[in-house]
Amino acid sequence: MNTSMIEEFLEKRLKRLLGKQILVTKGPLNITKYSGIKPEVFVHVSKLEDFDGIMPDGAHTTRRRISGPSTFKGFEEERPGRISLAITCLAGTYKLVQTLCNILTPEVLLSLEILPRIPLGSLPNGSVQLHFEDFTANLHTAEHRRITIENTSYFNGELIFYLNGFIHIRLTKRGGFASKSTAMPKISKSRRTSKLTGKVPKRKKKSD
Repeated sequence: MNTSMIEEFLEKRLKRLLGKQILVTKGPLNITKYSGIKPEVFVHVSKLEDFDGIMPDGAHTTRRRISGPSTFKGFEEERPGRISLAITCLAGTYKLVQTLCNILTPEVLLSLEILPRIPLGSLPNGSVQLHFEDFTANLHTAEHRRITIENTSYFNGELIFYLNGFIHIRLTKRGGFASKSTAMPKISKSRRTSKLTGKVPKRKKKSD
């Protein structure tokens, strides 16, 4: 999973918002010997979830057959998913952490809403492409706390944002895939009959 584009996009906007007095860093919270001296903000995409192709109403997504260049064939699919983003603030005072979180919450929500399509990965020849699209953003949780590491206390604020949308998958290869990649297994005629009538068809006796 490559979601560095989200972190880079937010890092630039938050640096512009907060100025040079506050350090903005990509990645998870990292405590160093300089932590607490200068306020810090960490921007980290922590998780990408796939909801097993199940829509909110219970319907299952399906693969659609597609043709690529030359003899490339395959399928495309849009699967419901979620990206989790953590914005972590670290400072020497509780009041400063509160102030930072109050400033960051609306700016991050705005930034996430104007994000372009998010590339997750692809092959150089374009035969395989993954993107995250059609998403909406919301603040999931906000937490303020004191943390103590090696007898040193810090004040910490964590904002968790959700991007709920769809993982767009386009997968092709030369000659295509077996039919099972794009369709459910075929049901035999006898099984279809038993499903409709509730009766199990009798087996024919072998002749002597």
